[in-house]
Amino acid sequence: ASTDANTLDDYEEGTWTPDLRFGNATTGITYSVRQGRYTKIGNCVYYTVRIILTNRGSATGAAQIFGLPFTVANTGSNADYAGTTLAYSDATSGWNVTLQMTLDQGQTYIVFRYNNGTNNVGFTQANFSNSTDVILSGFYFA
Repeated sequence: ASTDANTLDDYEEGTWTPDLRFGNATTGITYSVRQGRYTKIGNCVYYTVRIILTNRGSATGAAQIFGLPFTVANTGSNADYAGTTLAYSDATSGWNVTLQMTLDQGQTYIVFRYNNGTNNVGFTQANFSNSTDVILSGFYFA
């Protein structure tokens, strides 16, 4: 490892297991596909997620995907907030809004939010079906 910030001394590739939760619970959620991949270059983490549900379960509340491979940087700078791109969705209800999938500083999860015209609010289990298929990709600073 080098003390020079401009020297590449950290490169890693791997997989991780995304953990969909509603209201921080996983009650009854089952999957046919649950995959996560990442590449970490220095403090930059690039990731992809694919989840195909076979049962959305009975948990209620805001949708989050836990299990990111590294903690999101917490420097106090708004420039460190990161986001996610929805690459594909085969879902039933409410996915026609502009999703704001964000990663909060100091955490290891993705938060699903949307603007209801007045406020940013949580995307919930009501927007997922028993066969929802979602592919996401994104980037954040670790």
